[in-house]
Amino acid sequence: MSNFQAVNFFKVYYSRYTSETMCIPPNTVVLPKGSMCATATLRNSKNKCWHVEVKEFAGKMYFERGWTKFVDENPIDDGDILVFTYVGSSLFDVTVMGPNGCMKSVEEVEEEEEEEEDDNDDGDYCEIEGDDSELKSEEEEEIEVLGTSNKKGKNKGCREETSSKEVEDVEFYIARNVNQLNPCFVVKGRKNRNNELYVPTDVTKNYNLVLEDEEEITFIDPLGREMIGKVFKWKDGRICIHGWKSVCMINRVNLHRDVCICEFLLEEQDDRGHTNRIKVHIRRGNYTSSNEARPRKKKT
Repeated sequence: MSNFQAVNFFKVYYSRYTSETMCIPPNTVVLPKGSMCATATLRNSKNKCWHVEVKEFAGKMYFERGWTKFVDENPIDDGDILVFTYVGSSLFDVTVMGPNGCMKSVEEVEEEEEEEEDDNDDGDYCEIEGDDSELKSEEEEEIEVLGTSNKKGKNKGCREETSSKEVEDVEFYIARNVNQLNPCFVVKGRKNRNNELYVPTDVTKNYNLVLEDEEEITFIDPLGREMIGKVFKWKDGRICIHGWKSVCMINRVNLHRDVCICEFLLEEQDDRGHTNRIKVHIRRGNYTSSNEARPRKKKT
């Protein structure tokens, strides 16, 4: 017997927000009156099942305990579309579709994961010295990535009401305004190295993007203005683009509140596979960063 009522729905997966919990669209799962949690079963295309806790928080429904295991053991990457078909008796059939709309194969991804493990073994021999190593830690802490990154975020996602609002706003904007075939990633304020835009490795790898050292990159802002940046490659292969500060200053980006979405325009690749144009989308918001100083109350 089902412990909740549900209808079919879909969700675009972004690890930054949904690697540990997933906010379920409104009115798609309804718990019995007086109940705050339930258990759902998620079944993939190979009929393997996972039990996931369904919990209500701040008036919204989430997949929580068990969700991370489901994500880790299925071929789910950023930008994928998860289609949840409610079968009944608390059971959802989950279909994973890539950004191109094609269903992903479980076996295919398992092979890819093995190859990635081999690549990681080779990476153990890379040397990162001095400021290069420092940059890596800064990027991991301060850059928020959407699009093609396979890295699972450590953030609690939409646990807090403000985070939930931001998640929904960004997801909705990307679905409406960004070409789903183009790689994109989200950047939020950085305290250090604010003139450098870090390009996630998975973005370049998954889309076979070719960015040469000292190559010029054209940023196109929301008003169509063009600004030039320059590619800089670190010894370990990571890529930054200098000139990002100008984009933020000209567009008066609030590093604490606003979100920038960088979209590579794949349709403008040259014969060598070079993509040297990035469209910058800016979402203005009231999502105060936890690092932002709060105003002090006046003494009465």
